[in-house]
Amino acid sequence: AEKLNYDKDHRRDLLYGAVLRDVGMIEISDLVLKSPRNLTPEEWKLVQRHPISGTELLRQMDFSEITCDVVLHHHERFNGEGYPHGLRGTAIPQGARIVSVVESYVAMIRDTPYRPALSGEEALAVLEENWEMRYDPEVIEQFIALKQVDQGPLDIDSLLVGQAPG
Repeated sequence: AEKLNYDKDHRRDLLYGAVLRDVGMIEISDLVLKSPRNLTPEEWKLVQRHPISGTELLRQMDFSEITCDVVLHHHERFNGEGYPHGLRGTAIPQGARIVSVVESYVAMIRDTPYRPALSGEEALAVLEENWEMRYDPEVIEQFIALKQVDQGPLDIDSLLVGQAPG
């Protein structure tokens, strides 16, 4: 966010959105979420609704619009093929474009029931392959640049108060 000149006053809200991005999944049964089979079209529609459900919940709790925008749009894709609204390019809020890249990277470097984890280098290659398709090229460029530099552990407390780690 800092490298992309994301508004310093909104970084806390961005972090909340990143952490709470899938809060809408609480409405979906574990039988669906943990199913080893392919989802039915009806089940897939339920999963695709989780950003809307999560945003509705966060609005009731008076979270900021920045946080709600991240939750609502973190599954939108740069080429317009995402959900829930099929937004494309910079119509997707910048915070959601940032969270999309980071969430995808973290998912790729973890084992799942469907595939073993990728190495960090392999995950970065997948991100690069999806440049301008799934992901904002500017976000990819900055993320890869950061991953190529030893960043050390994240200091969440300094992120919350809007200061650079270290």
